[in-house]
Amino acid sequence: MKRGLGVGMDLPWRGPYGIVDGRVSARTQQFFQRHGHRFSTLFVSWQPNGKGVPDLADLTAAWDPFLAQVNIPNRTLHQTALNLAGGNYDRTAIIDVTNRLIDRYQMQWVNEDLGSWSVNGRPLPYPQPPPLTPSGVAHCADVCARVDGALNAPLVVEFPGFETPSPWLFGELDAYDAFKRIVDSANVLCTLDTGHLLTWRWLQGHRGAALLEGLDRLPLDRCIEVHCSGTIQTNGRLIDAHHGVLVDAQLELASRLMARCPNLRVVTYEDPKYNDEGELPLAAQESLDQLSARVDQWMAQPEQSTVPTVAVPSPLAQTDAPWEDELQSAFIRDTAFGRRCRAQILSRTARGIGKLTDLYPNAIADWKTKHPKDVKLDGLLVAFLASAAGETWSEFAWAVGGRCIEDAFGRFLSPGSAEHLHACARVLTVYPNPPFQIPDGFRPAPLGWFTVTDLDEPHLYASLGGRLVCGAITPLLVHLLNGQRPEGSEPALAKLTQLGLLSAAL
Repeated sequence: MKRGLGVGMDLPWRGPYGIVDGRVSARTQQFFQRHGHRFSTLFVSWQPNGKGVPDLADLTAAWDPFLAQVNIPNRTLHQTALNLAGGNYDRTAIIDVTNRLIDRYQMQWVNEDLGSWSVNGRPLPYPQPPPLTPSGVAHCADVCARVDGALNAPLVVEFPGFETPSPWLFGELDAYDAFKRIVDSANVLCTLDTGHLLTWRWLQGHRGAALLEGLDRLPLDRCIEVHCSGTIQTNGRLIDAHHGVLVDAQLELASRLMARCPNLRVVTYEDPKYNDEGELPLAAQESLDQLSARVDQWMAQPEQSTVPTVAVPSPLAQTDAPWEDELQSAFIRDTAFGRRCRAQILSRTARGIGKLTDLYPNAIADWKTKHPKDVKLDGLLVAFLASAAGETWSEFAWAVGGRCIEDAFGRFLSPGSAEHLHACARVLTVYPNPPFQIPDGFRPAPLGWFTVTDLDEPHLYASLGGRLVCGAITPLLVHLLNGQRPEGSEPALAKLTQLGLLSAAL
């Protein structure tokens, strides 16, 4: 790959900068029509689009026409599900879909921030830094080496972000030292993100020129990519804003890295924001122009490629991950990070299912009546997460097993209620072959799943061939669904067979 300026696109599943109605937005396409000629490399970011095993068809339907139109010769993939600081669990499903994307689009490498993107299957509001302990370093090096060996393209590990005031920290090592030990021990390549580097130095109390110091402690000879995404300094915080406006320290840091990373291939302008015509705001346009000028100066210098130094690490072996328990317990602590973790549980919208507040309005209203001071429902979430039902929740159950949030939340708040059963039937309609545990009481049917309440007025809650079927039913239908065949029930039996609740062979 020739050296050059790159661009990175997160391509979320919602919003004007990502995928809209299954296709990359017109706004993003306009951006590339106006600015695509400036870039030699493009990364696109894999974003989860549901609870199930990642579906290649979801991505290719959106990416095929988009990448066919974008005339940028080099492509790379930014993953968000390898979870390189996560525990020991089966990553086969995500590695398989990643390899198919690599082969389909000829991706030159796969990049991911070194951090915990989820913990025990629970999504985090922002990828959290790796454990800064010797055992944490050994564990992350082990995971990175194993993932790198399983991919069809090199794994390029990115220095993580440390946005204040709420990163989760575990351990006392300096992040620069820990990152170098992990990358060297795993014998992988790396990405250095200017915003992420600055957030770590900022968190450690450095200001001014000191923000740019310490670069020799990083694995500079393994760095093949530098990221530059928009950063904001406000109210004592340094925020990785991803809005396209680069602060002066980022531009200076990028220049220093270009001069000192002998194997650097691309400097990437990451995740800019633009209007419907694809035009950048003035401040972002100035940032891109300044970055581009610095890249031109770098490209005018002779290449100085070297062979990365290979450390002689101790044999890698899977280790326990005690920080996973600490990270999961952070969900219920009264900290800024804990509150962020809990807030996203109510704000997340599951594809085709909706929010928890949409699914459980009556139960939540009842909770508010009993707990009038819990206006933001944070107390409800603390109680849920600390409960036996809450412990069963795992949003990415395809990786680690568990119950989906809609079921686990209902089991805590209103088990067996109409809202609980309706929510479970709705989830099974979207996921007829669920990666999560089947909700209690639901039975398989020829076309899906169903359950029947045993209250005075029985109700049916079913997912049948992509349809949600709920409502009151007669005692006769209950008998039929329970395997009984009263005399004269043939017409009703035929109807249930037609709906896909019963097999015609019965």
